[in-house]
Amino acid sequence: MINASSYTLADDALIPTGEDIDDPAVQRPAYGGYDNNFVLNGGNELKFAAMLFDPASGRGFYLYTTEPGLHVYTGNWLDVKNAKDDATYTKYSGVALECQHYPDSPNHPEFPSTTLRPGETYRQTSIFNFYTE
Repeated sequence: MINASSYTLADDALIPTGEDIDDPAVQRPAYGGYDNNFVLNGGNELKFAAMLFDPASGRGFYLYTTEPGLHVYTGNWLDVKNAKDDATYTKYSGVALECQHYPDSPNHPEFPSTTLRPGETYRQTSIFNFYTE
């Protein structure tokens, strides 16, 4: 579950166009997975951003952040053989939730600013609260 009402539209090269889309049918590129920046609800304060839960194991987590965006990537190009304990990871066998500003923000004045002026301090908080049922 993602606490977002829209996401930033991207072109075929995954470069944001500057347009927010509030259509619940999220843009899925031709390769079939997700590589999208969601516009989180709740402003710049610490807020609930997302949760993941695996019913098979009972494990999950809640994610909170002060960042305006959450980029979701579903391992679209994973192809790892002979990993730890001889595991194999194929496409879509992983997911990354990346708390951040919107991609390509410096080129889109309508996006939240990423400019840091001399003497200013950048601070952000992201909390991953893991649990087991």
